[in-house]
Amino acid sequence: MDRKPIAAVERAEPLVGQAREADTIKAKLDRKTANALIKVAMRQGHPPGKYDVFAWEEDRKLHSLTVAWKSYTRRSIELENVSVEGGEDIPTNAAPLPNGMARNSACYVGSFRIDRTQQAEGA
Repeated sequence: MDRKPIAAVERAEPLVGQAREADTIKAKLDRKTANALIKVAMRQGHPPGKYDVFAWEEDRKLHSLTVAWKSYTRRSIELENVSVEGGEDIPTNAAPLPNGMARNSACYVGSFRIDRTQQAEGA
């Protein structure tokens, strides 16, 4: 399986069909896609708390995972910058994700918070 972080940059090109070299990242995650991933994660019925969303490309498909913070001020998975093609740094997972994704294999997409008011409105 080919698992590589996705550069979080402003670019609206599709992920599927882009050529990739062995040690460089060619796929880009545009802002619209990142926002859509966060919105989907917010609708998944999580209990109140803070969450990070990570994304990666595997078998030419975009996957994401939502990870709960330990508290409102402490992440479960720290972030670490990784340089990608063109010298750009992107934030990635500094430790393995709960689903087994290796360190630095998923791009940090963004964070969101669910409070009791949002939880009550969704019920």
